[in-house]
Order: sequence, then structure tokens, then C-alpha cells
Amino acid sequence: MKNTNKYVLTGLASILMAACSSNSTKEGTGLNGTSRVLLDNSMKGKEMPDWTQTTKVSWQDGDAYIFKGVYTVRGDQRVNGCYDLSTMEIQQRILSDIENSLRIEMNLANEGISENTDAMITKSIQSNMAGKIRGLRITDHAFERYRVLNNERVDCFVLGQMKSTDYQTLRSSVLSQMTSASPEVAAIVRKRQADFFKDKNSDSVSTKEAISHKSEIKTTKESDNEIDQ
Repeated sequence: MKNTNKYVLTGLASILMAACSSNSTKEGTGLNGTSRVLLDNSMKGKEMPDWTQTTKVSWQDGDAYIFKGVYTVRGDQRVNGCYDLSTMEIQQRILSDIENSLRIEMNLANEGISENTDAMITKSIQSNMAGKIRGLRITDHAFERYRVLNNERVDCFVLGQMKSTDYQTLRSSVLSQMTSASPEVAAIVRKRQADFFKDKNSDSVSTKEAISHKSEIKTTKESDNEIDQ
């Protein structure tokens, strides 16, 4: 009887140990598709938030832009520092996306801007504006700690939000930085502004002429009616 109880207790202990082990380490797949063993996460072993699983890094939600930042550090590095690096990754990407959008709008690729000037513009924007983006709020963050082979790593996820008005203000600031960094870009912007107001004035003159012409026709018809009477 004693032996039987001993075997039962040993079996229960083995089951409990196996259960604890399965909760603390789970098989998974890393950001780069590598096989990994999950050790810990910010959700205390539960599923990570849906936004960490999406492949999208930015999207629009109503009147706000949403950004996801991801950064990976060694297992012995601080998670808070990893979050800071994820936030910096978001800021650099926002500036880069705005810069590329403005380049396309100004058609800089066909304006003869040199590669050195291109590099100088990008460096100026990143060095002067990264870390100083107003209106960007961090609304959530999460991490996963895992082991790949014998290496422990931590993936840090940060969710940022920015109102569209703040985004447009930042866009104007990036354009100002581009013109300050390059006289060539400044000249292109001035020319485009001049062309815009020229076209606007031309449209205004055409509208006034059309109104004047309609008024003349109306006056002529009224005069004809008076003669007929």
C-alpha cells in the first residue's frame, strides 16, 4: 500500500512539473522566421496583443495615424531601454516616410539633385528632428523574451498614435528642414509656389472675365427687349 501511494505521488509530481514547464516555455517563431522557445512576455504567459502580430507598421484610425515600432535586444539588456529604441525606430520611420512623400511631390528625382545632396538632406532631417516629434503619444507596449539555440533575445513592441493635425504640422517642419539643408530644394519650392500663385491668379482673371462677359450679354439682351417694346 505504501509503495502504491509512493508511485501515485511520484506520478502527480511529474505531471505538475511537466505542466509548469509547458507554461513557462512554448515553441514559437521569431520575427525573422527562426524557431524559438518562448520564455516570458509582458502578458504573463498569455497571448500577445493583436497589434503586435500584424505585419503592418502604420495605419490610419479615424483622425489619427497609428505606428508600430519593433526592436530586438539581447536577453541581458533592459526592457525599458528596448522600448526607447522601439520608439526611436517609429520616429525615424515617420520622418523618412514624410521625406520620401515630399520628394515624390516635388519630383526631386527628375530635378537633378545630386546623391550627396540627397544624403545631406536625410542626415539633416534625422539629426535635427529625430527625438523631437511633437504630438506622438505612446499608447501601449509589450515584450517577448525567448531563446533561439543558445541565445536569449527580447522583442519589444511599441504602439504610437499621432493626430492628423500634428502629422501635417510635422510635414511642414520636415519641408522647412529640407529647404534649409539644400539651396537647390529651396529654389524648387519657391518656383513651385510662384507657379501655384500664377496659376491661381490666372484662374481668378479668367473667372472675372467670364463674369464680365455674362454681364455684357445680360445688358445687351435687356437693351434689345427695351427696343422691341
